[in-house]
Amino acid sequence: MNSGGGDLNNPAERNAHTDHITLVDGTVTALSNGIEITNGTVTVTANGSVSPPFGGDSALKIDIKGGNSVTFSNVMVTFMGDAQKHFGMSPLSGVVRGIKEEDGGTRR
Repeated sequence: MNSGGGDLNNPAERNAHTDHITLVDGTVTALSNGIEITNGTVTVTANGSVSPPFGGDSALKIDIKGGNSVTFSNVMVTFMGDAQKHFGMSPLSGVVRGIKEEDGGTRR
């Protein structure tokens, strides 16, 4: 929210933006409770433009896990390399809203 080191409690000092993350040709590894995706080419943009702090040395690890009722329910995204300057070292958590089957169909 803030890249200038200001007060995060002051909305006037926040730097709200949207990041778009693309991982192409990642390696998928099966886990006992989901999958892990690593390697590949990572592109990160801020508000649709390639953002200078990321450089060309960014890497990404995506863990998609679940339980015995919902197989793919949670996602954890961990940035490595240059992208850590912006996202930090801790994984970002999220929820899987839907999956797309290999044949192009959608399962929810």
